[in-house]
Amino acid sequence: MSGAEQNEGMKKTLLFVLALAVIPVGVDAQGTAVASCADISPSSALEDVRTCAEQGDAGAQYNLGYMYTRGGDLPEDIVFAYMWWNLAAAQGDEVAQENKDIIEQQMTRAQIAEAQRLSREWLEAYPPGGN
Repeated sequence: MSGAEQNEGMKKTLLFVLALAVIPVGVDAQGTAVASCADISPSSALEDVRTCAEQGDAGAQYNLGYMYTRGGDLPEDIVFAYMWWNLAAAQGDEVAQENKDIIEQQMTRAQIAEAQRLSREWLEAYPPGGN
C-alpha cells in the first residue's frame, strides 16, 4: 500500500470516528423537519440545517460541516467542512474547533486558505448580529 493510499485510509477512518461521536442514536436517517434551529442535528433535513447555518446558528454550522465530511446529501468536501466548522468555532463551539484542527491536518495549504477565504466572505455577507 502506497503512502497516499495509507493517508486516504487514515482520513476515512478519522471521519468515521468523528461520525460515531456525533450521530444521535435512534434518529431517522432520512432527516426530519425541525421546529427550530435548537432542534437541528446531523440527521435533520439538509434544507433545515442549511437555513439555520445561514442564519448564524453555531450548532447548525457545526452540523453542516459534519455533513460535508460524510457526503450523502452533500458531496464530501473538506474545504466546506472546514469553513462551516471555522464559523461555528468562531462562536465558541469547542467541538467544531477540534474537528477543524483535525481536518486541517488532511488539507493542503491552498485548501486551508480557500476555506478561510470562504469563511471571511461568508462573515462579510452575513455579519453576526446584522440582518
